[in-house]
Amino acid sequence: MLKEKVLEELKKDAKKSDSAIAKKLGCSQATVTRYRRELEEERVIWGYRAIVEPKRKTQIFITLWKTRPLSERAFELLKNMIDDATLKEFEVDVLDVYSLIDSEYTLYAKFIAKDERAFMNYIEWAVEYFEDFIVELPKIITPTRVVKESGVLNPTIDEEIRFKRFQFQERIKELSKAGK
Repeated sequence: MLKEKVLEELKKDAKKSDSAIAKKLGCSQATVTRYRRELEEERVIWGYRAIVEPKRKTQIFITLWKTRPLSERAFELLKNMIDDATLKEFEVDVLDVYSLIDSEYTLYAKFIAKDERAFMNYIEWAVEYFEDFIVELPKIITPTRVVKESGVLNPTIDEEIRFKRFQFQERIKELSKAGK
């Protein structure tokens, strides 16, 4: 199909003009422009570079941890330790760390990792490294959506992260009001 051929040309060179692609494919510039816009609207192309969503190349991992009772200061220490931990060797980065209130779990942490194996290697290391804080192995939730490709964050993930943060902050406000 012509639309896939346009996509293939954009994958080779995202800066290639619609007229150059049209000339190569033997179709009109308007056709190429229309297909490019459709691909952008379908979020097959993210932004100005043609980045095609691969199958699970980069994943977000949400973890729920049971820790020993932590004072606010101890939680901040643990959070800083998680943030500052050398994660590059595991190809894992920390996105968020929160303290949970009124939950069987006491810590919520969100990570982005190259793949599941890299993340599990990190978890094995973290459980040993944070053994003074952790009561049991963390519960791991693995979304299946692609998060990042070629250094570009999937726009739908960015929106979801902002919405989840908002929901979390609203829940904390509700719990704070209920506790007063």
